[in-house]
Amino acid sequence: GTLISFAPNLFHGIFFNISLGKIDKSNEMLSISKGKFTSEMPEINFFTSKQLRKIYADSELEVVYETGFPSVIYPGYQETQIHGTSEKLENLLGNKKNFNQILEIEKSLIAKYGEELSSRGNNIFIVGRKS
Repeated sequence: GTLISFAPNLFHGIFFNISLGKIDKSNEMLSISKGKFTSEMPEINFFTSKQLRKIYADSELEVVYETGFPSVIYPGYQETQIHGTSEKLENLLGNKKNFNQILEIEKSLIAKYGEELSSRGNNIFIVGRKS
């Protein structure tokens, strides 16, 4: 069988909380690999590439592909809400030409650097197969 995971990146979670001035939440996230982006959302587990690779190995899955996505643009606080977007991202991504150019940058980075983006991406995308 094949297992595909799209998991929240611990490093991004820490970055995001620091960007909101929530240093205590970042330290907590660092120690327990759990946290949240807003007070309204439930607590979620965060992962590093190394942790996911261990989970896959413990399950006798060979990692055949790994990357991070998105890696050049991060959601702002408002994008983590049920409703709302930040004006900056809405203006940037609402322009079809900008959106397509950014998407092409993301695709080219994934094609060129693949696994190296795992520590940079908002999420870690990993694929494993049963040996």
